[in-house]
Amino acid sequence: MSQATVAFTDSSWGVFTNPARLSRLGVWQVGSSYSKLFGLDQLAYSVISAGGPLNDSSGLALGLTSFGTSPYQENQLFLGGGATCLQYFQLGAAARLAQVKIGSQQPASGFGLDLGLLVNLGSRFRLAGYFKELLPALDYTWSRSSNVYGFSCQITPKATLTSAVLLEPGFLPSWRVGQEIRLTEYFALRSGWSANPDRFSFGLGFQEGCWQVDYALTSHEVLQLTHLFTLNFIWGRL
Repeated sequence: MSQATVAFTDSSWGVFTNPARLSRLGVWQVGSSYSKLFGLDQLAYSVISAGGPLNDSSGLALGLTSFGTSPYQENQLFLGGGATCLQYFQLGAAARLAQVKIGSQQPASGFGLDLGLLVNLGSRFRLAGYFKELLPALDYTWSRSSNVYGFSCQITPKATLTSAVLLEPGFLPSWRVGQEIRLTEYFALRSGWSANPDRFSFGLGFQEGCWQVDYALTSHEVLQLTHLFTLNFIWGRL
C-alpha cells in the first residue's frame, strides 16, 4: 500500500509505523517479514514483532529490525505502547535502541523516541500522525527526524482507502495513496502509489485460522522490483 498505513490496520507492526495503533490491538500476535530491497543482497531487511492488548483500551508491542550486511549494517530494537485517551483519541510512544556498524569501525549506538497519534472521526474515518526520531537515536548521519500524517476511510465494509504524506527536512514531501479490498473473509488485495519518489506497489494477503500470510511487490525508478513476504501468527482474541 506504498506505506500509506499510518492510520490503517491495528497490528503489532504499529510499533514501527505508529505506536498509537497499538491501543487498538484486539489479539496477541507474532510476525516476521523478509525482503531484499530492490533485489540487492546488500539491502536485506528482516523484521520481527510481537504484541497484544493489555486491556480493552491499551496495547504493547516489541519489535526488532535488521537492515543491510557488511560493510553497512543497522539493527534496531523497539518497545512501544499505546492507549486510548478520551473516546476518540489514541496516543502511543516507542523507544528504540539503534546500532549501526560501518566496515571495521566500532559500532555506534544510542536511544531514540517515536510518538504517534490517532483520531477517530466516527466509525469510518481516521486521522493520524507519526513523529519518527522525535528524539534521534544516533548522529544525523544515520538517523533523520521525520513526520508522517495520514488519513484512512472505510468506504465499504470490505474496502479501505488510505493516504499519507512523509515530511523530511531537506526533501520534497512524499505523497502516498493505498487501498485494500477484502474479496472474502480470508483473502485481500492491496495496491498503492507514491510520488517523490514515483513508485507503485501491489500485494495480497491470505488468512486461515491463526495464520496470516502476506506478499507485496514494490517498484523502483531504476533498480529491480522489491518482493516482501510476511508471516503472522495470531491468537488470544478478545
